Amino acid sequence: MLNSTTVAVASSAKMGVNFYTFSPDTIKLHFRKFIRAPSSVDNLSVDASGKLLMAGHPFAPGLMKVSKARAKCNMQGSEDEKQACECTAASFVAEWSEVGGLKTLYKNNGQEFCSSSTFARDVGRGVGIITGLYDRGILVSKDDPITVQ
Repeated sequence: MLNSTTVAVASSAKMGVNFYTFSPDTIKLHFRKFIRAPSSVDNLSVDASGKLLMAGHPFAPGLMKVSKARAKCNMQGSEDEKQACECTAASFVAEWSEVGGLKTLYKNNGQEFCSSSTFARDVGRGVGIITGLYDRGILVSKDDPITVQ
C-alpha cells in the first residue's frame, strides 16, 4: 500500500511496478500507471517519508544459475559442491516517488552483494537494509543514499 487509495505491485516479468487505485468502499482495482525499472522487481516496501522502495534482479539468467546450483551446495564437500555455494547474481535497489521519479540507489554485478530481494529503510535513523535471496547475511547502509555502484 503506497497510501490509502493506491497499491503498488512489483513485476518481475515486465521489469517495473504497476500502480492501481481503489476506493475503500469497493474491492475493484483500477490500473493507474506502470513505471519501468532497469531490473525485475522482487519486493516492495514504503519508508516513513512515503517513498516506494524496491529491490530486484537485473539479470534473470544469473539468478537462475545461482538458484539451480544451490541444490548441490556443500561448503564442506568437493570443489564442485563448494562452487555451487557461490553467489554471483547481480543486485538492484531503488526508490520511487511521484516527485523524484525512479532513483537507483545500489547496483552491482553480484561480486559485492548477491541476489538482492528486499530493501527497507529507517528514515529517522538513516539506515537501510538490503536482503539477498541467496547471499549470506544482509547489506546495511548508514546515512542514505546507498551509492555503491
